[in-house]
Parts: sequence; C-alpha cells; structure tokens
Amino acid sequence: MSSKPSRRDLGPRSRGNSLDLPVSASMGSESPSSPRKGSVNRPQKSKKSVSGADDSIVASLISSETQTELAPAIKSIFEQHRELEVIDSLSQVVEAKEKEIQKICETNFQGFIRSVDELVVVRKGIEGIKSSVVQLNRDMQTSSAELISKTTELNELRGISQNINSAIEVLSTCMYTLGLCAKVKEYVENKKFYPAIKILDQLQQVHLRNVAQFEFGRQLEKRIPLIKDSIKKRVMADVNEWLLQIRNKGGRIGKFAMEQTQAEIRQRDELLKLRQMDARDYTNAIISQRTRTKLNTPGSPSGGGHISADASDITEQSVFENSMVQVTFAPLYQCSYIFESLGEKDEFRKYYRENRKLQSRLVLQMPEGKSFIQDYESFLQEIVGFFIIEATVLQTSNDLISAYDVSMLWDAAVNKVKSILQVEVAYCADISLLPKLKDFLLVLSRTLRKYGFDLTAITDFVRAPLRDRFILVALSQLAAQFERLFITPDSYEPLNIKAERDYDGFIVRNGLHTLFDRDQRSFPFSVAVPRACDLIRMFIRDLVDFAQNLTEMDPVIVKGTDQLLKLVTSILLAKAQELQNSQINQLQVSQAYLNALFLEKAIPTCGDSTLKSKGIITTGALRLNYADNFSECKEKLQELLFYVNAKRIDGEFDKFTSTLDSRPDQKAPGPRPYISNIINDVTLSFPKMSALPDSVIRTMYHRAYQHIARRLMELISGDKIVSWNLAYVASVNEDLTLVEDSLKKSPVQGLLDYFTELRQIIDLIMSSDLLAYMDVNVRAKLYPAIGNPKKLLVILEKFREDKTFTKLFVSGTKAKQIATLIQKIKGN
Repeated sequence: MSSKPSRRDLGPRSRGNSLDLPVSASMGSESPSSPRKGSVNRPQKSKKSVSGADDSIVASLISSETQTELAPAIKSIFEQHRELEVIDSLSQVVEAKEKEIQKICETNFQGFIRSVDELVVVRKGIEGIKSSVVQLNRDMQTSSAELISKTTELNELRGISQNINSAIEVLSTCMYTLGLCAKVKEYVENKKFYPAIKILDQLQQVHLRNVAQFEFGRQLEKRIPLIKDSIKKRVMADVNEWLLQIRNKGGRIGKFAMEQTQAEIRQRDELLKLRQMDARDYTNAIISQRTRTKLNTPGSPSGGGHISADASDITEQSVFENSMVQVTFAPLYQCSYIFESLGEKDEFRKYYRENRKLQSRLVLQMPEGKSFIQDYESFLQEIVGFFIIEATVLQTSNDLISAYDVSMLWDAAVNKVKSILQVEVAYCADISLLPKLKDFLLVLSRTLRKYGFDLTAITDFVRAPLRDRFILVALSQLAAQFERLFITPDSYEPLNIKAERDYDGFIVRNGLHTLFDRDQRSFPFSVAVPRACDLIRMFIRDLVDFAQNLTEMDPVIVKGTDQLLKLVTSILLAKAQELQNSQINQLQVSQAYLNALFLEKAIPTCGDSTLKSKGIITTGALRLNYADNFSECKEKLQELLFYVNAKRIDGEFDKFTSTLDSRPDQKAPGPRPYISNIINDVTLSFPKMSALPDSVIRTMYHRAYQHIARRLMELISGDKIVSWNLAYVASVNEDLTLVEDSLKKSPVQGLLDYFTELRQIIDLIMSSDLLAYMDVNVRAKLYPAIGNPKKLLVILEKFREDKTFTKLFVSGTKAKQIATLIQKIKGN
C-alpha cells in the first residue's frame, strides 16, 4: 500500500500565495495525466459545486497552514457575514472531494486508497480548521464587539471633535470680530478715529457676514452706522476746538514766523559784513560771535527788531511747534480723512471753507477800543498767522481747500489791510512810528512771500504812500525847526567863532571848512547855516535809515532830499518875503542871500558825507541835484536885495520930490542933499557887502545906478513935473554932475551909460543952438543917446520961461528955439 499523502501536498507550494488564488492552483501543479510517483491522480474540482467567490474563500482557507494565516480570510468572511455560506461551501468541497475520491478509487484503487487517506487527513484538517474557524469566529466576535464599540465611540468622538472644531472656528471668528470691536472702542476713546473708521469699514464689508447668524452680529450691524455717526460728531467737535485754537494762536504763529524772518535777515547782514573783512578779522569775528552765542541766554535780546531769542535757535524751529506756540494739524487731517472715508468729503470741505472765511473776517477787524497805530503789530501778526495756516493746509491736505479759495481770501485781506494802512498812515504824525511800521511791513512781506503769497500791493504801499508820508511828517517837523533858525537875531549876522569846539561842531562837522582857510574864524554866513546843516544831515540820515531794506533805495533818498531842499528854499524865501514886508536894510538881505549861498555849497558836502557814512555812494542815478533847488531862491533873494536898494533910493527921491519946486527963481548952488545922500549910501553900504559874489555885486551896482538914472530922468519927464524952467534944469544938471563924478571912482565899469541920455537931453536944453538937433550929423555926433523924439518932445513942452532969468540969455531966444524945435519935431 502506498503511503498517505502529506499535509504539505495538500497546501500551496509557498507561503506568499494570495488569498484569492483559485482552488485548482492551491491543490498542486500536477495534472491528472501525469501523476507524481507514489501518488494517485487527483481529479479536478467541480465548478458546479461552489461559486467563484466561495471557491476563492475556501481556497484561501485550505491553503492556510496556520491560524495567523487564516485570520485575514476569516476576518473577510465575518466582515461579509458569509460564515454559513463558507461552511456550506466547505461541506460541498468535502462532498466533492469525496466523490472525486470515490471516482478515482474506482479508477485507481491505490490512488483511491491514497486519496482516502488524504481525505481523512483533509477531514481531520478540516475539522481542525472548522474548530479553528469557530474559535476564530468566537475570538473575532469578541474582538469585533470591542472594535465595534471602539469604532462607534470613535465616530462619536470624531463628530464631537468636528463640532468642537466648528465651534472653535465660529468662536474664533466671533472673538476676532469682538476684538475688532474692542479696538474700535479703544481707538475712539483715544481719539484715533481714522483707524477706528477703517476697522468699522472692515467689519461692515468682511466680518459681519461671518457672524450674521448670531444676535450680536445683527446688533453690531445696526450699531456700526451709529458708531460712525458718533465718530463724525466727535471729530467735528475736535475740528471746531482746533479752529478755535488756531484762531487764538494765529497771532503767536505770525509773530514767531516774522521773528524767524528777522533772524534770517540779521544772519544775512552779519554774513555780508563778515565777507567784507580780511581773513584775520573774519576769524576774530567768528570767535567773538561764538563767544556771544555761548554767553547769551535764550530769550535775551540779541539786537534789532523784535527778536527775543537766539537767531540760530529761532530759524531751526517750526512755526507750529516751538517755545511760543504748539499747534498740530492732526484733528483737521483726521476729520478730513474720516469724512472722505464716509463719502462726505464735500460736506466737510464746505464746512471748513465757510468757517475759515468767517475767521478771516474776524481777523481783519480791528479790536474795539484800540487804534491801528496802537495795535498794528498784533493785528498784522494775526493776519500773517492766519495765512500761514491756510498755506500749510493747502500744501498738506488732500484737496481740502483750493488755491483759488486761498487766493480769494488773500485778495480780500490785502485790500482791507491796504485801505486801513492808507487811512491810518495819512493821519499818522508820529515820525518814530513810520519807520517801525515800514520795517514791520517788509518783514511781513518777506515772511508771507515764503509761503507763496503775492505781496506786491504791500511793498508798493511801503515804497510810495508810506515813504511819502514819512518824508512829509519829517519835513513838517523839520520845517518848524528851520523856522526857529531864521527868527533869531544872530541868523542875520556873520558868524564869528572863538572856541575850537564850536569850530569843529559848526564848521568841520558840516564840511564848511573846505570852503575857507584853516585859520579863518570869521565867516560870511550866519550861525543858522551850520545849524541848518545839522538838521539836514539828521534828516538825510533818517531818510537813509528809512530806505534800508527797500529794494529801490535811490528813489526814496532822491525824493526825500529833493523835497527837503525845496522846504529849505521855501523857508528862506518866506523869510525873505517877511523881510520885504518889514523894515530891513541891505545887510540883512545880503546876509539872507549869503546864508542861501553857503547852504547851497554846504548841503552837497554834508549830504554826501552822511550818505557815505551809511555806505551809499552818490553817483549815477543817486546824484542829488542841489543847485536847481537853490537857483530860484538865490534869484529871488537877489531881486529882494535890488528891491531894498531901490526902495532906499526911492525913499530919498520921494522925500525930495514931495517939496520940489520945478520953477525956482534961481538954480541950486550945487548938488542938492537928496542926491548926495543917495550917492553916499551906495558908496558906503555896497562895499560892506563884499562877501557877496562879484556877479551879484556888479548887478547890484548896475541895478542901483540904473534906478537912479531913471528917477533923475523923471525929474524932468515925469508926470509929477508939470513944467520946468531953465533954473530947474540947471539944478538937475548939478545933481547929475555929482553922480557922474562919483561914478568915475566906482569899482564897476559901464555905469555912466545909464545917464548918457539924461546928460545929452540936459546938454541940448542948455545949449545955445537947440535947432542944431535937427541936423542929422550934429544929432549923431552930439546927441546919439536921444533916440526917442517923442520923449524929448514931452520934456520940451514942459518948458516955461520966467522973466527973471531972461537976462541970463538972449531975450526970447531960448523960448523961440524950444518952440521952433517942438514944431520941427512934430513936423517930422
């Protein structure tokens, strides 16, 4: 009998076979037609007994050698709940195997026996497998129950975890939303409204949709518009407070800005002075400047203007953040941004413009109870501060205001300020205030020009109306002082200096020493001249000081000096007129003329030296025209001098003619007293006026003797002389002879020519042959000066013959000749 097949022959050849191997593959690789040695042929498995799936399961169970290998197959069976089917399948397999064995046995006994043995072995294995499967099933049931419990618990926990995660996510969203709400509250409490608005917008646009299902989300949705409205009201309140703040601090802002400008001007001037020094002086000046800077304490005056702090400190500070004022634009910008984010920027822009327009009106109103002159600094500083703020808002804000808005406010302010200045300055008589106002306006102009404003109207006002008012006020005060100079008695007496101090003060200081010898102490002009020079020098110095910092200094100096000279000459002329209307002598008029003459000479030297002391060179357009202003004055004073001389001459003539007898019984024995007095007065008084220019003296002699000749002619041709006789003509001849004799000794030549006509007329009347006059040759030789026959005719017609004098002449001859000559002259 053959040996029984081993268990190994029934199983797979290797342990790595898959559980889903077909049953035929697990039963061995030998085919029935080629059985192995010592074994019976194995019939193939019947495919009718089991399904394909069951075959796979049964095959996997059969091929498993250990319980560990059975576990996955059994697990799969229990998972599929096919225990009974698998058992049935196993039973079918057994039955099939038995049938196969039986068939084989019938075919091959030995194979049958071996198959039986194998079947027994298989049966035993199946029984073991069955018990193992049952035990495994019980174990699986036990472990599966726990696994199912754990799985159920795990699912429950997974659901709880998911719920928790969902809850955490929702709570995180809610907490984040509430955190944003807390930030909004914090920002609002700290007045950081702009980030608060941004967060509210973020909540409204993004986060509310995530919490809309909750009550607090719905409440938050309702509260956000209210919070925004509350923020808008609060920022408006802050802006209103800020507007009030800048209204109150505008003056201090303007003051500090102008002090900065003054400091810059002073630094520039000091730098220019330092540049003019040589290297050693420059180094010493720098060291000195640094020493003064260390010694000076903040707030101590550093010289000039209204600067109250160190210049370098002032120029480095902001006009809005300094020791004088602290102003921030944060409330304005914040409100502007918030209104812009709310879509209401136009509303806020309109509100701001209206408020600033109202504030500008308030700024341009003078405080009640104060005049412009008393409070012009604070008034103008308020305006400067206002427009510095407007310029800053224009440059830094986002279209809050436009350049046109600022321009309209500025034009209104300039017109208002200019009208106030014109009225106030027109009535200002304080000479010390006008330069301060000028400096203040120039600093104001330079300050606001840095912020882009047009200051042409203000600077034009300084260059014209303010300048003219200053000159007018200065001249009005100077006029009173000049008036007092020429009413004192010593103003019409030559100046005699004894003390050297007086010489330096009167002569040297005013440049008059250049006109005379160094040792001379007696001068032709009076003390009024150096005193007038002092006043003129002081005026020019004040004029130059006023013109400082003006872009065009020359017109100011030229106009002021020209008006000064006109004032001086007008006062001199007024005094001359007073002299003319009073009892004066030639010496007083001569002194007035000399005063004008030497003032004309002294003023250029005095004025130019004053200008040079101020660093101004009087060349080119600045050359002052002194001569033209004095020419008229000298001419009028010269005419006054001639008038006085003529008046003295007329006095003697009038006194003489008041008792004149033109038909005396006899002629005068010699020159009559009136003509002697006139000649003596001229010959004695004229030399006393030798200080006058030679041309004036010559003219004075000519005008005096010309007037004497005219009055002597009137003694025979005047209307007051109705008739005359030969004795009267003989007396006039004596007077004329005295004049002619005196003129022979006169220092001035050509004076006899004024008396030639009178001399030839008298010679003709006294001649024995009057009719010879009708002879052209005789007339040209003896009587060429008698060029007017009508005048001679008037004189001859006044002749009346007296009988007492006929013995002097051939009886009736003179009368006949005169009568015949009259007829011949009339006939021609």
